[in-house]
Amino acid sequence: MRILLLALALVLCRQVVAQSSDYLSYQAVLRDASGIAQANTNVVVRMSILEGGASGVSVYMETHAVVTDANGWFQVSVGAGTSTDVYQSINWSVGSKFLKVEVDSGNGFILLGAQPMQSVPYSLSAKNTKLRVSTTGDSLFIGGSFSIVPGVSAANLPSNVVVDFDGNTYTKVVIGSQTWMGENLKSTHFCNGDLIPQITSDVLWAGATSSAYCTYNYDPASSGTYGNLYNWYAASDTRNICPCGWHVPSDAEWTSLALNVDPSTNTGCGPCNQSTLAGGPLKSTSQWTAPNTGATNSSGFGALPGGDALSTGGFLNQGNQGYFWSSTSFSTSNAWYRRMSYTSANFSRLNDSKKDGFSIRCLQD
Repeated sequence: MRILLLALALVLCRQVVAQSSDYLSYQAVLRDASGIAQANTNVVVRMSILEGGASGVSVYMETHAVVTDANGWFQVSVGAGTSTDVYQSINWSVGSKFLKVEVDSGNGFILLGAQPMQSVPYSLSAKNTKLRVSTTGDSLFIGGSFSIVPGVSAANLPSNVVVDFDGNTYTKVVIGSQTWMGENLKSTHFCNGDLIPQITSDVLWAGATSSAYCTYNYDPASSGTYGNLYNWYAASDTRNICPCGWHVPSDAEWTSLALNVDPSTNTGCGPCNQSTLAGGPLKSTSQWTAPNTGATNSSGFGALPGGDALSTGGFLNQGNQGYFWSSTSFSTSNAWYRRMSYTSANFSRLNDSKKDGFSIRCLQD
């Protein structure tokens, strides 16, 4: 079977091992010759770092045995694979470096190409420059500058998918003139790569006055279905909690969403139930407590009841209520959000403490 690899990102990350090392995180989706993603497939990925060109001398080679996920995705850390070479001995400060990728799905290794690493080695040498890949996948940002990464482009990313800094994927949902994420945000990093502090105790959560997130009942498994719960300080942080090119919707943008599914939405009230109908086409038909009144998800938005991390500590209403931050402040202590419930099709415009932990749905710029 002919296998194609569509590379999405090369980003610098720090991983803590016995001796701290700089690794390159490589993410890709594996497809067959017909373009079909190869889900749950065992493959061996061979990564070689070449010096001097695409046919240059190999200064490092390693292999990774991986299994693709349900969407054909896999991720490896270059430098952390099985190798007889010494990754830490690579001299990144001299010579041009290329990354050669080969994949074996059972019939021998297939060469997928070698790409210039360009400014990545310089950054590894400097060890103090943040890197990120643009949302189109064709630009590697190094501090305030950028360089084009040949062979890596927006065509590699399915048009209906957006990927956050952590590699989580979300479907895109078009409603009216807006493009929304179809799932609750799970990211643990801001767009620029900065880590969002995670809190795992009621005392620390109640005392937080800056950006933070938690999971419902501090159970990491909850994030897989319902996403993380973020305080408003994280939702409004200028580093942008959403993937680059996306943002936390404003109060007005939430109202526009309601108008798209219920033209009779009240645009001037608040706090209030802006609509008694909009919750129906916006709510998922699963994961809600019965009766999940009015839910059809005809819009595809798939609102989920992630619940609330209370500003005073503790949790309420997972399965019963979905709370979604806007980026708009109401007062020094409160901010606007939207709420949907299992007992009605209401779409409510409310404000509450900025220290509460709510779900986030991102909106494309």
